[in-house]
Amino acid sequence: MTATLTTDTASGQFVHLELEEKVELKYSRAPVTLSMHELIRDWSEGLINDDAYIRFALKIERVGQEGLEEFDVTKFCEDWEGYTNSDKPKRLKEAKVTGYIQKLQQKGAATVEIKMQLSLDI
Repeated sequence: MTATLTTDTASGQFVHLELEEKVELKYSRAPVTLSMHELIRDWSEGLINDDAYIRFALKIERVGQEGLEEFDVTKFCEDWEGYTNSDKPKRLKEAKVTGYIQKLQQKGAATVEIKMQLSLDI
């Protein structure tokens, strides 16, 4: 069976030379849903690595959000705490999250604006 495109065939349509009729291709896969609980479980059980975990956790945190917003790395790590095999807490390191966000920025996948606030009493 040979299928080729002809000059009058629209994008996404193929023509079978023997049948000479157009067949429209349709995308049949549904979007994947992922809950916070599932993501924490998958990371805790070692099914996904830290980078993937941070990426999807950031996406879940940002659902429906637009523009820059305050981001507390420590709170993010606390909110997305998992567990180990012995049910002890498993927590991302702030440096890992910050490094990944910088990586996203370098690749053009995130906009980051850093403000330094320092309070000191000596």
